[in-house]
Amino acid sequence: MSPNDKKIQELLKGNFSVEEPSFDFTNLVMERIAKIEVEVEMPFTYTPVISKLGWGVILTLFVSAMFAVFVLGQKVESTTRLSDYIPQLNIDFSLFQSPVVALSLGSMLLLLIGERLVQHVKT
Repeated sequence: MSPNDKKIQELLKGNFSVEEPSFDFTNLVMERIAKIEVEVEMPFTYTPVISKLGWGVILTLFVSAMFAVFVLGQKVESTTRLSDYIPQLNIDFSLFQSPVVALSLGSMLLLLIGERLVQHVKT
């Protein structure tokens, strides 16, 4: 019978002892870890995709567009309707004539294009 078989039989009978770590085991391990100096190399440095100047330009364009929509948009009435160009379809396009909806759809399109460009640059 091999020594491993004897140990297994003792364990199955319930004859096993639990090893207890010393009182300051955690402190000793942490001291050894603290002594080891690990140099972590940064694989890359963070560079923002849009600079502060870019965010300033985006904010300026957004504020200008909101000003144009809410202040100037109330004074100008459009006589051209999308339904005039597509008379055979009975679709109500009144929602799409709102400048806020048009601005929202344009903004979403620009965000989608920007996301695709960022993903393309990362790969």
